[in-house]
Formats: sequence, structure tokens, C-alpha cells
Amino acid sequence: MSPDAEEARDPSKVLLESEALRRNLQETAVRDLVIDPKYRVLQEVVEHYRGLRKTVDSLVFELNHPFRNWRVILPELRGFALKNFASYGSHPGGPKAVELILEVFLEALATARRAEIQHQAMESLLAYLEKVIQTPLDGGLPELPSVLGRCFVRLMGLPEAQCRMLARSPHPLKRIGKGLLARDMDGFDFDAFNRLLVQCLRMTYRDWLQEEDPLEWFRRQFGQDPPSRELGEALQAVSHPRLEECLSRLDLLPENGAGRPLTERLLELPGHLTS
Repeated sequence: MSPDAEEARDPSKVLLESEALRRNLQETAVRDLVIDPKYRVLQEVVEHYRGLRKTVDSLVFELNHPFRNWRVILPELRGFALKNFASYGSHPGGPKAVELILEVFLEALATARRAEIQHQAMESLLAYLEKVIQTPLDGGLPELPSVLGRCFVRLMGLPEAQCRMLARSPHPLKRIGKGLLARDMDGFDFDAFNRLLVQCLRMTYRDWLQEEDPLEWFRRQFGQDPPSRELGEALQAVSHPRLEECLSRLDLLPENGAGRPLTERLLELPGHLTS
């Protein structure tokens, strides 16, 4: 066998050459790195915090890198966004920074190929929405209601698989809805949120209806009705007749224009986590 053929068969050498090529491409790309001006707001809102500025500069670099790595960006952005909201949120550019952060999470959700990265983006987005809604700041951020409304509109356009991620999230829309009601932000339009919640509730009920009725399953499994009232009520709450009733209630609700009163009615219905 010739030396060339032997070398071609050496997987460690091929791996080293591939790694060297990757690094060379990355270094070339970094030399030509151009920062999109839209990310400057993240730097502006922390300009008086030296430690945070270093964190944000690193994030901005990663966000503008042509070899964008969501595995690196998502946890770093989530950590910065959640831990430091009180610091940057009250800045005049706070609402723009909030909208940009939401946009990055949505972009990751739309462009990541792997399902686990999409899940990570969804969980980060919803955790951040909870934080923003539940943390009142000085000045009230008058632009914030519009920022949140636009986010809920974009979430309504998710493909089915990602809508199911939203419906099954450990950061349920019902909890976000309760936060919106408690915050009582002037100018917030509940209609987009209501349509999104109806969409997720309907998907949840239809998914549950594809499974065996839990009350009938219990009777078949144990040959008796539930032995306690509490267990019976819990199983009854997610029984097929109850789910069909919930779907019927959704069909009877107005689709638009009901605002806050409709949110209150929707929050009475069970969600994926039932509460």
C-alpha cells in the first residue's frame, strides 16, 4: 500500500485536517465580522455596568458570527436576560432591548434544525416573557405592551410541532396570562394573547382525546371506581366527556374583541398542566 493510500485511510489525520479547516474558516470569518447595528441597543442599555458590558460584547460577537452556535448563545442570552432585567429594563432603550431578545429566541426557534435546540429556545422565550411580565419597573415602560403584543402575534404563526412545544411547556401560557392580568399594563391588547391561548388549549384537548379516557382506564385497570372523591374528581377533570365539553366551550367563545374578560374566562379552563 502506498504512503498516500495509508495516509488517506488514517481517520485521525482526516479529523485533524477537518478541524484545521474549520478553524481557518472561522478565523477568516471573524476578521471580516460586521456587527449588525440592531444589536447595539444591547450594549447601550448596559453601558454603565462594566461587568455586564463585557458579557454583552461577547453575546453580540456570537450573534454576528457567521458560524452562529445556538448551543452557546441560548444559555448565555437567557442568563443575561433573566438575571439582569432590573438593570437594563428601566433604561430608555429597555423596551427595544426586550424586543430584540425576544426576536433572537424566536429566530433560534425558527432556524435551529435540532428539536432539542428548538425546545431550549422555546423554554428561554417563555421564561423571559414571565420575567418581563412579572417584574414591574420604574417608569412603567409604556412601549412594553406593544412589544409583548407583537411577540404573541408571531407565536400564533408557529408550525404545528412548535405550537405543541408551546402548549406543553413547563412555563404555561395560563401562568403568563395570570401575570398579564395581575400586571394590568395600560394599553396591552389581550386579543392576540387570547387567540394564542385558544389555539394551544384546543391542541391540548385534541391531543388528550387521542389517549384512553383516564377514568375508563382506571376502571379497567382496577375493576372499580376511584376509591376517593379527590382521585375521582381529578380523573373526571381530564375525562373525554370533560375534554369534549371544554372544546365546545372554546367554540362558543368570541374570537376577537373580548379582551381582558375573555382572558379571565379562558384561564378557568384546564391547560396542559391542568392549572
